Parts: sequence; C-alpha cells; structure tokens
Amino acid sequence: MKVLVVGFGSIAQKHLLNLQQCYPQAELAVWCRAGRPRPAWALAGLFHSAQQALAWQPDYAIIASPASHHAEHVAALAPLGIPLLVEKPLAMDLRQGERLLSVAPPHCWLGYQLRFSEGYGCVRQWLPTLGRLYFARLEVGQYLPQWRPNTPVAEMVSARAELGGGVLLELSHELDYLVALMGLPQSVYARRGAASHLGLAVEECVELTLGYDGGALVQVHLDMLQYKPCRRAKWVGEGGQLEWDLLTNSVSVYDRQGEICRHQQSAPAGVEMAQRQLQAFIEGTGEGTPAREGLAALRIIAAAQQAMANGREQSIDDQ
Repeated sequence: MKVLVVGFGSIAQKHLLNLQQCYPQAELAVWCRAGRPRPAWALAGLFHSAQQALAWQPDYAIIASPASHHAEHVAALAPLGIPLLVEKPLAMDLRQGERLLSVAPPHCWLGYQLRFSEGYGCVRQWLPTLGRLYFARLEVGQYLPQWRPNTPVAEMVSARAELGGGVLLELSHELDYLVALMGLPQSVYARRGAASHLGLAVEECVELTLGYDGGALVQVHLDMLQYKPCRRAKWVGEGGQLEWDLLTNSVSVYDRQGEICRHQQSAPAGVEMAQRQLQAFIEGTGEGTPAREGLAALRIIAAAQQAMANGREQSIDDQ
C-alpha cells in the first residue's frame, strides 16, 4: 500500500506518524514545496511537483496542506481516482469548496476527527431523548501560543488569513459536529471580539447565534485566547439536559430534577481518535465526514462573516 501525504507541517507529520503506527508495512511519500529544511523521515519519496507525486502512483492520499491550497491539490490528484482525505476545513471559502467538490473523486473525506470520539457517539445517541430543544451552547478556546509551543505565532497557519487562519476556519470542528447532530441552521448572527495583545490579522474571538426551526437558541463560542483550555457543549430540552466535556470526554444527561440519569466517561480523545479516522479512511468503512458535508460549515462561516461585516442576521439560504 502506498500513501501520499500532501504538506509537511505539524498536521501532516501527525498523519505520517499514525500511518507508521497503524500500517507499518505501508510505503509513505510526501509532496510539499521545495526550498525549506524538512525533518528526517523514512520516506519512499519526497516530491516537489504534481508530476512527481502522480508518477509515484499512490493508492491513497491525505491532503494536509493549508486550506488555501486544498482545491489545487484535489484537482491535481483527481485524475488518479484514488480515495482522498482532506484536512479540515474543506476550503478557504464556500466558492472554493464548491469548486473543489466539482473535481473531487467519489471517495473524498474530510478531516473532522471529533465524529470518531466516543463522546460524540454518546451525544448522538442520547440527544434525541431530550425531546424539544430550548437552547444549546458550544464553546472552544485555547491560547494560540499554546497550540504549537515550538512555532512562533506569526508563522502559524492559524494566524495567517491568506492560509485559512482565524477561529471560524481553524475551529470549525464545532460547526461540523453541530450540523451532524442538529442539521443546518436557518440563520446566523455573529460578532467578533476586540483585537487582543497578540495583534493578529485574523479573528481571535467570535460568538455566533444560530437560528433553528422550532425556536431553539444555539450559540457557538470560538476563541484562541483562553489561557486555560476549554471545550464543552450543553443542550437543554423539554426532557432534560445533556453536557459534554470534550477535554475529559465525559458525557452526562440530567433529568428535570438535576439528577444524573446517564453518564459515560471515556479516555480523553487524542491519538486514538485520529487513528480511528485514518483506519476508517483506509479501510473504507463509510464513517466520518464526506467532503460534500464540509460545505455546511463553510455556509455557516460565510453567513457569519457577512453578519460581522454588516451587523445583521444572515439567512443561510442567501449563501
């Protein structure tokens, strides 16, 4: 088995490590840009052009380049007709995402790993027991310099708008699993927080309010500022309350008296979750996020960007 990884950044190297651990007999190669020092890996090939990468004839490809290059790399590899795993987000914006899908092969998946966590499985199973939903709140935040301590903030993709940085694209995992659980909202309102001492040219903090049929109020908070990391979600409905702490991978359901009636504590999701996603991709189990579903998160992001620009709620149908 031959697997090509596109890109050589931190995410690409995590994929290489997981491939080595899960499929030690696989031949691995990397397609990346030339002119930069690269870490030492035992690779079957290191390519700097599409022609070289295609000539190697991989069986699978993982696209872990910046979002701004996803469409280009999918188009280059599409003639091979091999399964592709594209790191999230699908693209820089909705139009790029649509163009990407127009050339993508049938077996194209998106790297939203949270769908492979045991906590997500519990939430998906237990959320319908709440009945009619009143409100939900999702929150994720962590101080950007903590994300990759050995990389200067100015060099991080997360801090560079031209590569797909900013919390809306970088932290879109929450938008993906929200749509998977509740469907696409009808409207979006969003506000951007004030610029911080980090001095970034991307949005560092955004609060979204999503409108759903039935009147449920859904808020999503995304930031790269919290010194103590936070990742959690809460749903409150007619029949009870569900809480998911994604950092501890703990899911609890409370009844109307505030008593726990269901609880699941799993090992914190991390490498195992990423490896489950990789195995589902290689073995073709059909689990995960099909690339076409990545447009949902991009539609929400496009509406949020418009709302921040003009200060008004935006309809998803207008995107």
